[in-house]
Amino acid sequence: MRHGERIRRARLKAKMEQGELARRIGISQAFLSRIETGKRGCSSEILERAARALGVGLEELCSPGDDPVRESLEEILRDPEVQVYLRRLRGNGDRGRLEELKCRVREAILGLDLDARKPSDGEI
Repeated sequence: MRHGERIRRARLKAKMEQGELARRIGISQAFLSRIETGKRGCSSEILERAARALGVGLEELCSPGDDPVRESLEEILRDPEVQVYLRRLRGNGDRGRLEELKCRVREAILGLDLDARKPSDGEI
């Protein structure tokens, strides 16, 4: 996911209008719009100001290459079979098992040597 997409997600999560975020970080709304849509990149300074204005850590706005664990977890959670299983756990009100599953998935991902071995198309 690109920086702009991450900024947009964090802004929407914070229930902040695009114009308000632009004002807080000192850029025009049009420029922020181009960043969020991926038409323009942003400097590390703008990224830092956006993180402060949104009340999030800079790591939340970093590119996927900076956090392979997070990217792998997001990919796993997008899997339709995993989504069905998670919905069942939520539907049963089994929060403890859901949290345990999240911890186990994260531990499994951390145990992988992500740089040494990339799965082929037929794996997983």
